[in-house]
Amino acid sequence: MFKNSVIHRVSEFLVGLLFGLGLILSGMTDPGKVIGFLDLFGLWDPSLALVMGGAIAVGFFAFTLAKKTYHQFFGRLVASTYPKPNR
Repeated sequence: MFKNSVIHRVSEFLVGLLFGLGLILSGMTDPGKVIGFLDLFGLWDPSLALVMGGAIAVGFFAFTLAKKTYHQFFGRLVASTYPKPNR
């Protein structure tokens, strides 16, 4: 049980780290860029819309692939902790 808990925590940390790095690389942590995106009637900066569109596209294909798979990402390591979906 402890081993599964450690694996979950490490995977959660890595996913959060990847998410944070993506925000930094895309410029979404820069207040000026965000304000420029939200200023629709001034000098609108559409670059964050492209970042959001890319994230939606990646998420769409990832969830489509996840619906088609019948095994857990980590295999048997965490398979016993999640209920099997009804298909």
